[in-house]
Amino acid sequence: MKFLLSCLVFTFLCYSQNASAQLSAAGVQPKMNFARHLNVVQNIPKRLAKSVENRLASPGIDLFADFNIGEKWNFRVKAGVETKGFVSNYFIYELDERAQKYHYVSTDLNVMRKWGENTKLQPYSYIGLSTGYLFKMQARVLADYEAKWLDEGVSLTYDDYSKFNIGFIGGMGLSFDDVLWLELEYNRDILAPINQADLKVYNTVWSVNVGINLLKLLQK
Repeated sequence: MKFLLSCLVFTFLCYSQNASAQLSAAGVQPKMNFARHLNVVQNIPKRLAKSVENRLASPGIDLFADFNIGEKWNFRVKAGVETKGFVSNYFIYELDERAQKYHYVSTDLNVMRKWGENTKLQPYSYIGLSTGYLFKMQARVLADYEAKWLDEGVSLTYDDYSKFNIGFIGGMGLSFDDVLWLELEYNRDILAPINQADLKVYNTVWSVNVGINLLKLLQK
């Protein structure tokens, strides 16, 4: 775990060093994740194939660095920790057993586009890729996944839950004088961490992010 964290910090510093002439922002980004699992049953009509669990709310935090790549374009690198998972909607489990938590060290690479000419209050949007490594799991194995629209349940096991994660990101935000900003972000796995013959499970996460540009604050 310490080795992985060291690698992430080293990667972050390398990006900063190699693009220091274009560095435009750096700082910290606290966030609140609202995560759940998307269950996709295989070999049935797509309109019936998907079901989602209840959302799990959990805090996270990232370090970030922005680099100018054009008049209206930025490249953002982030590294941090976050929690994904879900809250089981099966009432046969006790309340403290329903929260299924998966703790990740994550890195994000985003391309950002600013809109409008008002730099004091500027909207922007972004897309990118996210990768993560599962370093801690607080989850009980749920024996069966009972699809509501099927007569028989689909077997679900978490024994082979993948430790590595890759997903796509999309979001929008509002920057206040390029010092503070507020974002709404969506993140979904590209590769299913649970990939079985009869069922695939994906993490889906909505998050609210607050960015603080410490670089600009220190320069004032």
